[in-house]
Amino acid sequence: MLAVRRASLAVEPGRLRALGITNAKRATPLPDLPTVGESVPGYESSSWLGMFVPARTSREIVDLLQQETARALNLPEVKNRLNSLGYEVVASAPQEFDAKFRADIETFRKIVREARIPVQD
Repeated sequence: MLAVRRASLAVEPGRLRALGITNAKRATPLPDLPTVGESVPGYESSSWLGMFVPARTSREIVDLLQQETARALNLPEVKNRLNSLGYEVVASAPQEFDAKFRADIETFRKIVREARIPVQD
């Protein structure tokens, strides 16, 4: 329904030199920091936080939760605080979030299968 992506870690000038960010696109808080994918085509690794509801939750409730959560996350004080911590607010539609979630499941399913990682019970 919503995602808050971890865009980057705070980089203190003169103390640490960042070489790249692993997201697919450059991070808003660090626009001059290239992505790893700019040097290694196809590379992407990102994390996100999202909100889930039970499968049979009515569309009206899902839409209301999405709208109100997006509104809260986009309040200047909330958004600025999240940005200062290296997060980027992405208030996606429920369908977009579902597609991202399912795509990530498939990505990791493939990694587990190719690496022959045993299934955990």
